[in-house]
This record gives sequence, C-alpha cells and structure tokens, in this order.
Amino acid sequence: MADARFKSRSFRRVAKRTPKFGSKMTFERRKPRKAVCAICGKEIHGVKNLLPKDLRKLAKSQRTVARPYGAYICSECLRKLMKEKARLSKYNKQ
Repeated sequence: MADARFKSRSFRRVAKRTPKFGSKMTFERRKPRKAVCAICGKEIHGVKNLLPKDLRKLAKSQRTVARPYGAYICSECLRKLMKEKARLSKYNKQ
C-alpha cells in the first residue's frame, strides 16, 4: 500500500523494473508546465521546466534567457515591444 502522501495525483506513478524480474510502483513529482509568454501565450525557448529544487542547482544563465523581460516575454513579442518604444520615443523628443 502506498504512503498517504503519494495517493494524491500531484505524484505520478512510474513502474520500475527490479533486478529479480519483478516490477515496483514508484512515485515521482510531476514536472511543471513550460514557461509561456505573458502576451501571446507561446512557449519561451531557453527556459527549462524543472522542479524548484532542481532549478536552484543550475547556474543563472541556464535558468533564464539573457535579454530584457527574459523569461517573461517571448523574443517575437519583445521585438514588437522594442519597435513600439523606439517609435514612441522618436515622437516624444520633438
């Protein structure tokens, strides 16, 4: 019988093979969702979807993307945003 904490579906059930040709049910935490853009909802490339305990072990350069609004906005939306800002600043200077 499984422990009470493993009965919730936040743990996924994985059948593992044992050395004596048997099988054993183990319980693993589910992976979190992939990071998505706050504007368009597309997946952000370069951001790993790991559990917080595993993310802490990575270097900062592996956790996020090295651009403004790094793991918050996708590159296409960022490009549009930068163009809008450049156009607005051009008109505000006059």
